[in-house]
Amino acid sequence: MAKGDLKAMDFLLAYRANSSIVEPASGATALTTAFSKANAQAARLLLAYGGDPDSADKAGKTARALAKKNAQLQARAATSHAPVACP
Repeated sequence: MAKGDLKAMDFLLAYRANSSIVEPASGATALTTAFSKANAQAARLLLAYGGDPDSADKAGKTARALAKKNAQLQARAATSHAPVACP
C-alpha cells in the first residue's frame, strides 16, 4: 500500500468512515482484507479506529486468525532459504 493511500485511509477514518464495514459478496471487512494481504500498516490503522479483529467473513476467517497465519508464514520464511508466499 502506498504511503498516500495510508494517509487517505487515516483521513477518512478520522472523519468517521466505518472501519468495520462488510463487503456483501464475501463478508470481508477492510481488516480481514488487510491481514489477508499481509498489510500490517493498514491493519494497525484499522485496529486503531476500532476494526473488529474477531469479525468473520463468509468463509469463517477472522482478521485475528489471518494475522496469526501470516505471522507463522513470515516466521517460517525468516528461518528458511526458500521464499514463502503469503496468501
